This record gives sequence, C-alpha cells and structure tokens, in this order.
Amino acid sequence: MKYFIAILLFLLSSFAYSQNSNSKYDNEVNQLANKMYVSTKYVGICQGRYFYSKNSPTWGEIFAEITKPEFRLEYLPVQEHDRLNGVEFRVNVYFDYKSERRYDQKTNSWGDWGPFSSEVRTTGFEKKKGIATPMSGMPVVTPEIIGRGGRGVVCSEIPK
Repeated sequence: MKYFIAILLFLLSSFAYSQNSNSKYDNEVNQLANKMYVSTKYVGICQGRYFYSKNSPTWGEIFAEITKPEFRLEYLPVQEHDRLNGVEFRVNVYFDYKSERRYDQKTNSWGDWGPFSSEVRTTGFEKKKGIATPMSGMPVVTPEIIGRGGRGVVCSEIPK
C-alpha cells in the first residue's frame, strides 16, 4: 500500500508539473502580445486608459474606451524533435476585454459602460533558439472585436 501511494503521489506531481511547466514563459508571452496589440496599431493607451477608433460607413469615426485588454495563453505541445531543434514553446494568444463604452458624436459625450466579451485568437508565438516570433503559417490577426480599420489612438485624438 505504501508503494501504491508513493507511485500515485509521484504521478500526480509529474502531471501537475507538466501542466504548469510553461508558466515560466507567461510574462514573456504577455509582453510580446502587449507590444503587438497595445500600441497605436490596435489599442492605444493614454494615462492608463485604453482606446481604439474605427471608421464605420454608417456612423463615421467611432471612438471607444475599453477595460484593460487580457490575453489568454494556450500552450501547444512541443515534441522531442522540436526541442532538439531549439523550440522552447509554441503558444496561441487570445485577446479579450470585459467592458467598453463609446463616444456619442451627436451628444459629444461618452456613453455608459457595457459588458463585452468576445475572445478571439489573434496570433501565436514560437520561441526557437532563444528568439520569440509570431508562429510561421499563422498570420497576425487584428482582433475582430475591434474590427477592420480599427486602430489605436493617441491621447490628443481622444474626445473629452
């Protein structure tokens, strides 16, 4: 019975380690995702607040403020041959935020905050031989929640 418990504990600890073994890369991947998406390219940051703009054929330019973007990371298996070739990790990155409000150009005021959740896989990263890059064969996708033509804004553009 002692041997059974010892083996069971060993197997459980090995499983827990394998499930969390990529967490050492979380900070690095989050920094890569932030650098790619939280910029004037897709989501702008001004005084600790997050904004984007996009053009709508119906409403013209739309300004929106969103809560801090979040990135969910999904690590993909790295096989032995990949490790031998220098691959440290492969990860899908999902972009999301929880609330947004839009600027109403007719009333020149910000609307109320509303719930928003539309997680989208936006890209993936691979770290090989010490260099992390977007995974080959996987395009960098504009988060669909911002949409085509969406861009980050600079502070001087934000309506008061």
